[in-house]
Order: sequence, then structure tokens, then C-alpha cells
Amino acid sequence: MPPRKPCTLSDDEIRTRTLEVFGKRPCLWQIRVCRAQLEGRNVISIAPTGAGKTLSYLMTLAFSADSIIILVTALNVLGDQFVREAEAAGFPAVFVHAENDNDKTFTDIQHLKYRVVVMTP
Repeated sequence: MPPRKPCTLSDDEIRTRTLEVFGKRPCLWQIRVCRAQLEGRNVISIAPTGAGKTLSYLMTLAFSADSIIILVTALNVLGDQFVREAEAAGFPAVFVHAENDNDKTFTDIQHLKYRVVVMTP
């Protein structure tokens, strides 16, 4: 595993950029999740429904032009919601499900057509 690089962004810089891109002001735990991801650490976030887990993962897209986020959700209904949120902020996204589980979708993912890929287990 490559060595981790410290995130040099301040909390205020992360908060300001998130507000600009997503129109939402992140709280401290969301900033910490974003920072951990920017440092290349693996992150599992456990929080109540509606607490803002999705934003904490999407935030990293605002700081890296070549990053891809893979979201795994147990609820199909959330897949479309995650795609809408990402695309509203200007990040192309796809929810892989039975209707588009094909070679074209996975080729598009491989060719980095999407910045957010949502899947169910």
C-alpha cells in the first residue's frame, strides 16, 4: 500500500468548497470523512438515516478531478437518489441495476465516463 499523504486543506477550505459545489454546509464529522478519503484512507461511515453520509463521500469529488466514488447501498430506492444528488452537483453518475447490468455500462465505467458509481450488494 502506498504511503498516505496528509491532506493540507483546512476545515474551512473543505467547508467553503463543499458549500460552493453542493450548496450544503458540512458538519465536522463530514469534513473528517472527506479528509480521510483525500488522504487515501479507507472509510466506513456509520450514522443514522438522513445524517448526511452521502454528502461526506461526494465531497471528495470537489477536490480531485480524477477521483471516482463507488457507493454501495442496500436499498435500491437510494440508488437513483444518489445519482440525482451527484448529477445536480455536476458529477456524472450511474446506478448499476438489472436493466443496465451489461457490457456497455461496465465499459463506460472502465473508461471513466462516470465519477459516481452506485451499486447494491
